[in-house]
Amino acid sequence: MEQTINLIRQSLQGFELRLFDAAIANLQEDNNVLSANNFAYSIRELIRHILKRLAPDDDVKGAPWYEEEKNQYGEVVITRRQRIKYAVQKWFSDDYARENLKISLDDFLKDFGKNFSSLNNFTHIEEQTFNVEPVDKTMLAHGILGNLLWFIITINDARDQITNSTLELVDKELAEHFLADHIGALVLFFGKENKKRFCIEDITIRRMDDEIIKVSVKGTIFIVDPLCPDPLEYKERKPFVSEMDVNYKNKEGIVKIERGNINIDSQGVTEL
Repeated sequence: MEQTINLIRQSLQGFELRLFDAAIANLQEDNNVLSANNFAYSIRELIRHILKRLAPDDDVKGAPWYEEEKNQYGEVVITRRQRIKYAVQKWFSDDYARENLKISLDDFLKDFGKNFSSLNNFTHIEEQTFNVEPVDKTMLAHGILGNLLWFIITINDARDQITNSTLELVDKELAEHFLADHIGALVLFFGKENKKRFCIEDITIRRMDDEIIKVSVKGTIFIVDPLCPDPLEYKERKPFVSEMDVNYKNKEGIVKIERGNINIDSQGVTEL
């Protein structure tokens, strides 16, 4: 359990961390007949705070997939389901999330609902959930903490999928750019049989915030003679570097390059 607690703490911020530590302290109060109930209630509140941080009101409402929902009093509210969707899927459209990011949100929401209901079973105190035996409390804690860690890992995995999608887009953009003729008489292209005429040697995510991913790329291009019959022969090779700003918070709900350039052997910059 200690390892799970440490992994969870690494993903929490500010008040979330204080609340989590207080929940663990409640769990360890053997003489408190409401120890298990207080623990479950605190973890439920912790999840609410995590979702508010990961899915702020304005961001959820601005997402392309957002649809207004009202409560029983006719007031516009952001539902827990919508916050979870934003925490995992961000601004991405349903089609892009499913096809490009491989995010299965329906399965996640179903499992999350089951786990959240198990917390409610103990936060609503009944005779059978009062003064939980130590062995049962330990099993309960293992289950709740395991589910919380699963929730955090799933969100982190979705963020990794965004990064992977960004890298794929950068590779595709460079391939399409190098397919074109530019820089005077120098021709950059794939050649016969789609033999790649450039290679990426290093690609680095320099910074990632709530809107832009800054990417740096280093590699080599192979300058070929279009009249040469040998598609594998090249006249010279030159290093290149590229800086790109990749936007993933847009009305289209996709990953797209907002700004980019390619600097080839310090001989000038070509805008994408």
